[in-house]
Amino acid sequence: MYIQHNLPAADAARQIKINSSNYQKVSKKLSSGYKINSAADGAAELGISEQMRSQIRGLNQSVENAEDGANYIQVADGSMHEIHAMLQRMRELSVQSLNDTNTPADRAAMAAEFDQLQCEIDRISGGTDYNTQPVFGEHDPSYYQIAGNRKWEPDQTHFVEAPNNTLEIHLPDTYTPSDYSITIAPDVYTTQELMDEIDDALAAIKPSNPGFVFELSKDGCCNLNFEGGKNSPAKIDSVDGGLATAIPRQACWARPLSKAAGRFQLLQAKTTSCSFILKRQTALQNFSLW
Repeated sequence: MYIQHNLPAADAARQIKINSSNYQKVSKKLSSGYKINSAADGAAELGISEQMRSQIRGLNQSVENAEDGANYIQVADGSMHEIHAMLQRMRELSVQSLNDTNTPADRAAMAAEFDQLQCEIDRISGGTDYNTQPVFGEHDPSYYQIAGNRKWEPDQTHFVEAPNNTLEIHLPDTYTPSDYSITIAPDVYTTQELMDEIDDALAAIKPSNPGFVFELSKDGCCNLNFEGGKNSPAKIDSVDGGLATAIPRQACWARPLSKAAGRFQLLQAKTTSCSFILKRQTALQNFSLW
C-alpha cells in the first residue's frame, strides 16, 4: 500500500512562513527605528523602553514650555523697549520746552507730541498680548486674600480701645501653628498710623509671621494677604477679634458661626450700617469687616 505525499513541498512552505515572519519583524524594526516594538520582542525591555519614552516626551514638553515663557518675556521686553524710547523722547521734549527761545506755537507742538507719546504708551501697555493674554494686565493673585469692602479715608480718625484691639487669624489645621494673634496699644489713630501700627504688630508676631501682609488698597479698603503656603496652599480659615471689625466711633465685633461656611454673626453694634457677611471663594474672600 502506497501513500502519496509531498513532504519536501510541505517543508518548503513551512520555511517560507518562518522566513516571512522574520522578514516582517525585521521590516518593522527597520521602519520604526526601534529594536523593541512589542512585548514579543521582550516584555522587560519594552517596559524600560516605554518608561524612557515617557520621560523623553515629558522633557521635550518642558523645553517647549520654557520656550513659550521665553517668547512671553521677549514680547514684554520688546514693548518695554519701545516704551523706554518714548519716555526718553518725552524727557527731551520736557527739557526742550524750557528753552525761552521757543515760541508759543513751538511749545504747543511739543505738548501735542508729548500727549501723542503718552497715548501711545497707554496703548502699548494695554494692548500688548501673548496668546490672547494681556502681558501688562492684572492677573489672578498667587496669594490668598481677604479683601475688605469698607472704605477708609486718609484723614479718618480711628478710636481703638481694649479689649477690641486684637486681631486673631486662624489657618487650616494643616498649618503648625494654625492660630496667630496681634495686639495694638489702645489709642486714637489716623488711617496711616493704624496701618503702621498693625504692620509693626505683624512683624513682631510670635511665632514668626508666616506671610501675613496688611495693605491699604487704592480704593481705600483694607486687605489681609497671606503670602505663605510653602508646604501647602495658602489659605486663611477665618479672622476675628476687635480689629477685624475696627470701625471708627463704633463698637462692633463678630464671632464665626462656622469656619467651613465662613459665616459671621453680629454680636453687638451701635450702628445699623455694619455688615458682617463673609463670602468665600476659591482663592479670594470678601467681607465687610472694614
